[in-house]
Amino acid sequence: MSDIEATNDVIYEKKPALAGFLSLICCGAGQLYNGDPIKAGFMFFGCVAGAVFLGIAAWLLVIPLILYSVVDAVSCAKKINASAAKIHERKQVEADEAAKIVASTVSAQEFVGQLEKLHRLFSSNLLNAEEYTERKKQVLVLLHTRTPREPAEDFLAALIPLVKSEALSAEETAQIKALIL
Repeated sequence: MSDIEATNDVIYEKKPALAGFLSLICCGAGQLYNGDPIKAGFMFFGCVAGAVFLGIAAWLLVIPLILYSVVDAVSCAKKINASAAKIHERKQVEADEAAKIVASTVSAQEFVGQLEKLHRLFSSNLLNAEEYTERKKQVLVLLHTRTPREPAEDFLAALIPLVKSEALSAEETAQIKALIL
């Protein structure tokens, strides 16, 4: 497992003061809180072994080990938080880039969906011929301002049902081909 606990893309930051406090109470508990059970085990069993084998003189080994455990837990928690911040920043940059792509492109599904909806409205007599033609022109303008997300062949293939249902005229189809090829 990495320095950061991640579940469903949620990053849990660590509280350095809590990590230090836990290590002060029980040597290695801060490392366990930070997600490093191996280091926690070494520190805990190091303290226990020191106490068992050295008796009263164990304080000479245990106190420095506890202090090291506290400092290590705090610094590791800070590193985890710095790493979490970098991951969050990177994800935000990726999300911003994806939003820019979506804003500057049009998918075939979106384009075809808008035209199909207009054709259904026209076929149901909810739009007259003039309204239908005007709204269809507005949808076609999308290709003047945005580039297709898919390759040209895939974009054109998505138009086949519209051409067959005569939702797109030959002139409009030629205009779309000219724009995307």
